[in-house]
Amino acid sequence: MFGLFKKNKGENKNLIPVDDDQRKWLEHAFMYLCHQFDPDKFRDRKVFTSNDFSGYKFDGDKGEVEKLARQIALIMEINPDDIHLEYFPFGMPEFQQEEDVSNPGGQYLDKDENGKYIIALSEEILKYPEDLIATISHEYGHIKLLGEERLDFNDEYLTDVVPLLFGLGIFSANSSYKFYGWTHSKTGYLTQMDWGYLLALFAFVQEDDSPVWLQYLNKTLQKDF
Repeated sequence: MFGLFKKNKGENKNLIPVDDDQRKWLEHAFMYLCHQFDPDKFRDRKVFTSNDFSGYKFDGDKGEVEKLARQIALIMEINPDDIHLEYFPFGMPEFQQEEDVSNPGGQYLDKDENGKYIIALSEEILKYPEDLIATISHEYGHIKLLGEERLDFNDEYLTDVVPLLFGLGIFSANSSYKFYGWTHSKTGYLTQMDWGYLLALFAFVQEDDSPVWLQYLNKTLQKDF
């Protein structure tokens, strides 16, 4: 579709961190969602960073989580009163997800008897700002696609892209892969390299060659970008 960062002639070094098939999928997913969520608004979409959520205490308090979730709902153009949050202890078998997600932090459970969307969050992530914001945003992506009947089937990878279109991609990107000494954690379905390309695509379509929000990405993602 765009083919923005293909290999230059005479060079062996690939200038894009994802292969060509994945590049095409990412571009089609991005453009599909852009048109789903009002492309006229896209150029003026604010990109949210940690500064926009600095007023919250990420200490596991569920009242704080509820306030944070309301703000994210408004950002993603969802009525917060249509959402009911539930919580589950880490490792509950009924909330395990596919093998390609090693740190499932939430789940979309459709609607309850009162017509509210049920979002279940793992208590394990409540103290981790980027993981929590990324997880809530992803689960709200299900509301935008399934709940608002834009899709009639679940596509976790496409859902992962949804927060990007509402300016919340930094959190999804940074939480996609983290190192902790000799170990790591993975949140979401897309890879760190996928996010590097998606964020570059976001900046390109907004005609922003030097986005100020780049500084809020981790160093490896900045390199992929």
